[in-house]
Amino acid sequence: MKMNTIITKINSKHGLSLMEITLACIILVMALIPLMTNQSSSAKKVIETEKIQMSERILESIKEEMMTTKYSKFNELSKSQGLEKSTAAHPLTDAYYPMTNQEVLIAQQKFKDFEVIGTWSYAIDKDGQLNTQIMNVEVECSFIRDDKSKKSVNKNFLVIDLL
Repeated sequence: MKMNTIITKINSKHGLSLMEITLACIILVMALIPLMTNQSSSAKKVIETEKIQMSERILESIKEEMMTTKYSKFNELSKSQGLEKSTAAHPLTDAYYPMTNQEVLIAQQKFKDFEVIGTWSYAIDKDGQLNTQIMNVEVECSFIRDDKSKKSVNKNFLVIDLL
């Protein structure tokens, strides 16, 4: 009988008290906070993944462009810069990958913190002599993560003159 009395009392109410509404709102907010935090974290991960994929695509594009360019063009560029007898690493300018540079500019429009830098140098043969038929290229794409740390994606490859 007690159960019927409680049910009758609950059914006889005509509305909700302010306390019940406040309690329901608190429970709802407490349930939504973790969901919203999770959504925010997922969105940040999606953006970082997109930046990493873009970096890898640009690095591969630079590699492909340099591998398909006539080696004589690189020799001409190094001579014009007075680097044909230097063993040091030199900055890799966009003159070495002019077509891919357009991709880099598009990436920089979308992500302002996106940067491509690189170096190249002629190889040294086993006798310690400069080998101007082999270029060692190192390229790095970097961007700033959400936590303000720098993320870099690197690619190293050789460009060889096949004569």
